[in-house]
Amino acid sequence: MEVSVEVLPGLERQITVVIPSEKVAAQVEHELRKLASRVQIDGFRRGKTPFTLIKQRYADSVRIDVAKDLLHETFPLALEKNNLSPVSSPEVAHFDVPEGKDFRYTMTFEVYPEVKFKAFDASTELEFTTVALTGIPGLSRESDEHVYVNALFAFNSARPIRTRNAGAAVA
Repeated sequence: MEVSVEVLPGLERQITVVIPSEKVAAQVEHELRKLASRVQIDGFRRGKTPFTLIKQRYADSVRIDVAKDLLHETFPLALEKNNLSPVSSPEVAHFDVPEGKDFRYTMTFEVYPEVKFKAFDASTELEFTTVALTGIPGLSRESDEHVYVNALFAFNSARPIRTRNAGAAVA
């Protein structure tokens, strides 16, 4: 399996995966053999249809099913191999399953942005901003500031609480 990643503008990435034709052909052959034992075609008993006839009728649809299975199997491996974690759902940009050639698909998706942190040690100075709460009615002392700030974030307890059983409001 060959994987290549292309960086597109912004946070978009495009990943192209190529799976060798031998692997695709082996899985198609395996799925056709399983199908041959179950399918019944007029003029033949169940499971006794010649394999060439099965291949002639069902090879294209089985090849597409195998390609979808391979896509679901190899895409997470390709992401893991390249340390990519998509944010958006991947979109299939290209899906090609020619007979006798390598299976190739291309997916486009967005990734999380890279966040780099600066080194932090004991000698690094931190800046703090102090906010003064002035001009607030009812605020008499500086020690009351924490009460006011907590009240801003507190749940509004003036609303009545409804109980499930009675449906009546309880204060």
